[in-house]
Amino acid sequence: MNDSPRPTPGEASALVIEVPEAEPLVGAWRQAYDPVSKYGMPAHVTVLYPFQEPHAIDPATLAQLLDTIGDHPPFTVTFSSVGTFPGGVVYLAPDPPRPFVALTESVAAAFPDFPPYGGQFREPIPHLTVATGLGDDKQARLAGVVASALEVEPVTSEITAVSLFTRGLDGLWVHRTAIPLGTDASLA
Repeated sequence: MNDSPRPTPGEASALVIEVPEAEPLVGAWRQAYDPVSKYGMPAHVTVLYPFQEPHAIDPATLAQLLDTIGDHPPFTVTFSSVGTFPGGVVYLAPDPPRPFVALTESVAAAFPDFPPYGGQFREPIPHLTVATGLGDDKQARLAGVVASALEVEPVTSEITAVSLFTRGLDGLWVHRTAIPLGTDASLA
């Protein structure tokens, strides 16, 4: 996700998988070190960001999302390891990562005008951000603390939906809808 606390054109919605089970472990760190948390975005793994402007998300878009996302079955994921990215990012790594990659690939193929992260990364890596913008020493310390906590109790989540969040002019992220996995849109 973009760490900018205020919206910019073309960055006003996101498709994410919420992971509320991670909040007890990472919530305080996210509040302190992940700007999107302060603006209402829960612990999550991004499927596609940036997505359409809120005014452009119409019933046809929602139907296409239901069809595309509904083709993927629900799955269980465990977060038991920590990773880092340049820029002081600390994240939880999902196991298995493949269902997240498959969802991103499918949604990006269905909406080719919206490549993941604006095309900034060749192959986006599924992750649940804990912190961004840390210096090297603080990044290494936090990664170590989070890894130790995960050794004691990994985070496991049943993934059954992809959430659509939109961002208002006030910068706040708002949950707009949940799109269930494993549905047959032709029956809807």
